Amino acid sequence: MKAILIDVSRREVREVEVRNFDHAVSLVECEIVEAIQVGGMDVLYVDEEGCFIEESERKYFCYAGYPTPLIGNGLVIGYKRSGENCSVHRTLAEIRAAVSFSSPKANVFDKWLDTFIAEKDLDLEYEFQVEGQSGTNFIPLEIIVQLIKGTNPKEQKSIKDMIVRIDFANGNVMSYFEHLAKGVAK
Repeated sequence: MKAILIDVSRREVREVEVRNFDHAVSLVECEIVEAIQVGGMDVLYVDEEGCFIEESERKYFCYAGYPTPLIGNGLVIGYKRSGENCSVHRTLAEIRAAVSFSSPKANVFDKWLDTFIAEKDLDLEYEFQVEGQSGTNFIPLEIIVQLIKGTNPKEQKSIKDMIVRIDFANGNVMSYFEHLAKGVAK
């Protein structure tokens, strides 16, 4: 069956043939996939445990309409009403238009955010306790920071502007990070 692979290493989106579910999982290059509804009768398989990948090894992509960057490869595949996988319904052009690869690590924004966190002496191990669809989630600040770094430049600018405004007003920037954690949990 036809599927569309989002290959973060090559930074490309291409059609692939998928033999079965295990083959689909191998293309995502993980052990456990999470299925994200992307419209119609198509789902996007991503690494359920992507946040546990060593930071230096992480590669991100963004999918239009999905609130956070995704770590690792993605695979868009169709499904039938019975729940079985089938060929993807969307076109390659539609998927390419929906995908953007995040900018390289160690960019100016990453350095700014790391400096801000260090200067404010924020604890990256601090865990936000937020409610989500699956119940209570404990999300470390470090994960929120990595997800922020994986956003596109426009979102990074908005996030930076908000952090600067909060800091300028002597506000609690951790409340803003908690707000972002709530969005991740939903």
